[in-house]
Amino acid sequence: MATAGDKRDVQAQLQVLRERYSEALPQRLAGLNEYWQQLCRDGWRGALAETLLRELHSLAGGSPTFGYPELGQTARAMEYQLQQWVDQGGLPRREECESFRGRIQSLMHLASIVPVQSGPLPRVQPDPAPVRGERLVYLYSELQAEDLARLIEPLQHFGYLARALPEVQALAEAVDRAPPLVLVCGADTGSADSHLMEWLRRFQAGRAVPVPVIFIARDSSFEARLQAVRVGGYAYLPPPLEISELVERLDGLTAESEQAPYRVLLVDDDVALAQHYALVLEEAGMAVELVHAPEGLLERLEAFRPDLVLMDLYLPTCTGIELARVIRQDRSYVGMPIVFLSTETDVERQLEALYTGGDDFLTKPIGDLHLVSAVRSRARRSRVLDSVVSRDSLTGLLKHTRIKEVLETEIERARRSGRPLAVAMIDLDRFKEVNDTHGHQSGDTVLKSLGRLLRERLRSGDSAGRYGGEEFLAVLPDTDAGGAHKVLDDIRRAFDVIEYDSDTSGQVFRVTLSAGVAVCPDCPDATQLTEAADRALYRAKENGRDRVELAEDQ
Repeated sequence: MATAGDKRDVQAQLQVLRERYSEALPQRLAGLNEYWQQLCRDGWRGALAETLLRELHSLAGGSPTFGYPELGQTARAMEYQLQQWVDQGGLPRREECESFRGRIQSLMHLASIVPVQSGPLPRVQPDPAPVRGERLVYLYSELQAEDLARLIEPLQHFGYLARALPEVQALAEAVDRAPPLVLVCGADTGSADSHLMEWLRRFQAGRAVPVPVIFIARDSSFEARLQAVRVGGYAYLPPPLEISELVERLDGLTAESEQAPYRVLLVDDDVALAQHYALVLEEAGMAVELVHAPEGLLERLEAFRPDLVLMDLYLPTCTGIELARVIRQDRSYVGMPIVFLSTETDVERQLEALYTGGDDFLTKPIGDLHLVSAVRSRARRSRVLDSVVSRDSLTGLLKHTRIKEVLETEIERARRSGRPLAVAMIDLDRFKEVNDTHGHQSGDTVLKSLGRLLRERLRSGDSAGRYGGEEFLAVLPDTDAGGAHKVLDDIRRAFDVIEYDSDTSGQVFRVTLSAGVAVCPDCPDATQLTEAADRALYRAKENGRDRVELAEDQ
């Protein structure tokens, strides 16, 4: 979240852009006047008229943002008039030429007026701040202290630091020393006399944002649940508590805050206006890259991998509509949102832009708050839809097809960079016995736990996918055989200690995994790489399971 100092710094940068815009405006308008005089003096030239049209389009869209609203309105009217003449393909009548020249003089006069001063940056609700440092969880129970205490070690393997507290006073003191991410409480929520509920009411009343509480309680009545909500109840679960269900609820609290900032690729040849938009979006917590010439777009798309492209409809050398079609030629970008940002108000033209590849149309000039809200909502939906399409619903990992695409991309990147790339095939040991003995619901819980552990333990640049029923594929860029073996062995050890409650007998059981690792460039393509990792996995099974093996000669 931006601090007051950060906001002042952004405000100062925006002010510098305004001042530079004002300084450059007289020269821009003098050039505009020269273009028009050439057209009137030397006869109609389509290329020069198009240049004049783009300049008016830029003034109409940008000048209101920098404090010249009337100049923008006049430029927009002139743009529409000139567009009619361009469509007709010839110079207008003499009296129309004189009238247009008079409008250019009006632009020069409006540019001499002191620009409207901008107010402070609008209060934009930021995306949740990432959870920093320890993800602290306090466990307290009035009724089942031992049940909660046994969760401490498994939670640590999923990246949460859990502490069990024996009484309300100890809980209150711990919260004062170090506020937790969440409280997990076993309590009689329906009892108004509960010491825990009484303390929670006092504690949450003094907080602007309540600390989330996960309740473990047998009383599932409406009144009990309502009392829980009133003291910050985020979830309400019946005992006995499954570790996988608790981790899933904890992940729900951290998932949005820990995701990477939305990435926006902004395509606009108006440098000053693009820089203004970039500063506003960055202040709202987004990552922004600028492209001023259409020719540089494809290269930046591949390197930046944006969540959304925001671009003007009118660009040098091509239109935004044509550029959207170029983007859509690549299947990897078919689902990426393209949002047009332009002064174009003709509904038919806007519909054409949407029909040929765009997803939304924003009209310049646009307020900062409107811009942030529109871009953020589109980017958020894009990520949600991408997750639904590309991720396995049970494990949260990439689907088979998507992880294979990631592998192909990373192999190509490794070839270009000369850096190593490791691939691991992972398989649950005796998983059929788990389903047969403990039930398919318990089997699903095991799969979910492994998916969660892989997401937790792999680096942000690594990828993991569900390759088959109980088989998984992990892709680790910039990792040699030794490094990959260590990562996978750490995951294996952490997975070994997780306990599950049998869905059929109620008994506690554990599951192990085996893995095989292969490295590129020893295996030059995806098929050879996965086959080598699969052979190493088979050797791990033959050698007793619950182990990680490297491919031969690695």
